[in-house]
Amino acid sequence: MVQFLAWLSPRWSHLQKSQLIFSLQNDIRPPTLDIADSAAKTRTELHIKTTEKKINKARTKLRGACKKGSYNEITKALDSILNTSLEANLANDIQAAQQILSSIEENESLDLEHKILNYAALVAFVVNRLGFFPLPTILKKIKRLTPQQRDGMGPEAFLDAVVDAVKPFAKVLPGLMPLFVKQQDGDFETIPKADAASKEWAEEFIHETEKKIDKKRRKLHKACEEKSVELITKSLLKIKRTPSRLVLVKEVEAAQIILKALTQDDSILNEPKEPNGSESSSSLASLNESKVMSNKITAIEEKNVVQAAVHKFTTIALMCLETNPLYPVADIMSQTKTSSVDTLFRDEFVARVVVHMKKDRRLKYIKDPHGRAAFMLSDKEGIESNNAVETAIQAQVTIFTAYALKTLEKIQYYHVANIHGQIKTSPVGGMKKEDFIACVVDRMKLNKQFNYTMDPRGNPAFKLASFKSTESSQFADSLLDSEERKGCHSAEAPNASVGSANMAAYFQSVMQEESIIKEAMKAFEAEAMKALETKLCLC
Repeated sequence: MVQFLAWLSPRWSHLQKSQLIFSLQNDIRPPTLDIADSAAKTRTELHIKTTEKKINKARTKLRGACKKGSYNEITKALDSILNTSLEANLANDIQAAQQILSSIEENESLDLEHKILNYAALVAFVVNRLGFFPLPTILKKIKRLTPQQRDGMGPEAFLDAVVDAVKPFAKVLPGLMPLFVKQQDGDFETIPKADAASKEWAEEFIHETEKKIDKKRRKLHKACEEKSVELITKSLLKIKRTPSRLVLVKEVEAAQIILKALTQDDSILNEPKEPNGSESSSSLASLNESKVMSNKITAIEEKNVVQAAVHKFTTIALMCLETNPLYPVADIMSQTKTSSVDTLFRDEFVARVVVHMKKDRRLKYIKDPHGRAAFMLSDKEGIESNNAVETAIQAQVTIFTAYALKTLEKIQYYHVANIHGQIKTSPVGGMKKEDFIACVVDRMKLNKQFNYTMDPRGNPAFKLASFKSTESSQFADSLLDSEERKGCHSAEAPNASVGSANMAAYFQSVMQEESIIKEAMKAFEAEAMKALETKLCLC
């Protein structure tokens, strides 16, 4: 055995601690060995599998710690690998982890100002590439820092400092999800450089976000290709609820053009036929007459079903309003699982029911404090309950107006959260606390002494009118609200009657619609190519 090891030592590598670790030299190719002993072969294969599992487990743990950027976790993972038999197999991962540790140590040695500038550089880097950066995402990253790494500052205060530092390049767009967006006159050539770890994180975030945007683009494109009104509408609403709306502007415009072309009334088919006395048009006249009869039957059935639903839900609404101030339109939607008319989608059917209910003088169509559609009793029938609600609301408005004016003498913002904290329950029976507070806030918005705005963190607040108010357009809500209004208007539009001037005019309209759709589809292809070219340039 001693002679064998003496012969083997120049040909095989190193000895670590008390373990003999063999590794093949590159220039030696030993002959294939046949292991006659099946038990030894089994033990060897089992040892290989066990070792591979240990290597993969250690690699996963180390990479997870590096992804989190946690100094303690990276150090702990490295300690469990170094000076073991696994070290040689994980050399590249160990080197990468040590570089991240060096970067973290360098950051911790920086003063507070440099740390804030590093986060500002991170925000500016992402905004420059994507056009936006969700404010909650950077806040979540800041919260992962220890109090020592933030020099004792709270996460919100640290974020405020980052918002101030990034102002030359980006501004905060308030909304359901506040966003950093580009300043129109921002000079991105003067962006400070982020450290290596922050830049690596930003690249991964941008990559994942672009994948999500591409997925939404493909879904919208497919819906437009299929000419599905329902799928196009759903895709548009999903896009408008997310930051991707800021990137997919051209695609959304093209989809809206296609949607308009698909949903506009086929008025030429629905006009009565005017006889011209020519024999060549007799077959067209016969065809139109059959269409007239078929469409008339469908229209009558549709009208009867809608009227039955209107009677049902009007009765339910009046019964509900005997004990409650509002009857939500959402209740009609929840009780209507499917459309009772084959030619209408569920949303269209409910929209028609609501349009007819609006005409009932006993009901008044409104938007509740959260912007949700609802019915209440008309002024004549609901005057007593309305007076009680009005008195309670006005009393609280007076109190909180005084509080706000007193507070704003010393600080810049009076937060709506203060009102939520002081009003424990709603003083109006049958009205939720949140709805009551929303009424109070809406009434305070009418006071010319205040400007309703958002603070740098996106929290709703009041400022004195003398201050310059922050941009406070609720982008996502306004878009959705405008869509809802469009839906209501289209539902109110009377159905065109049946018939047509002639079939030639019909085919001409179809060709025109196809032309509009083809032109709009070109926008998808152009934007997809732009996105691809941008990615190729950055690679």
